[in-house]
Amino acid sequence: MHAGWNKPEIYLDPAVRKGMSGFVMSDHSEVRDGLKLLRRDLKTGKWEKRNGWFRTKGSYDFGFIFVKIQPTNFSALRF
Repeated sequence: MHAGWNKPEIYLDPAVRKGMSGFVMSDHSEVRDGLKLLRRDLKTGKWEKRNGWFRTKGSYDFGFIFVKIQPTNFSALRF
């Protein structure tokens, strides 16, 4: 759900939200209400004023850690 950290407009696209489990699994009325607020903040410039500096960043550490586990040849390991 954090793909739009510097481009929140993507969350307004139903096709994008459909591919994000956080939106799919959330209460639809809460999502609808949140999108209404986001749409308003983007339209009025409130989001830009508060968070616009994110748009200048290519990356940002929000503290998420992704772990990739790859199969290995366990028979070659010596204990």
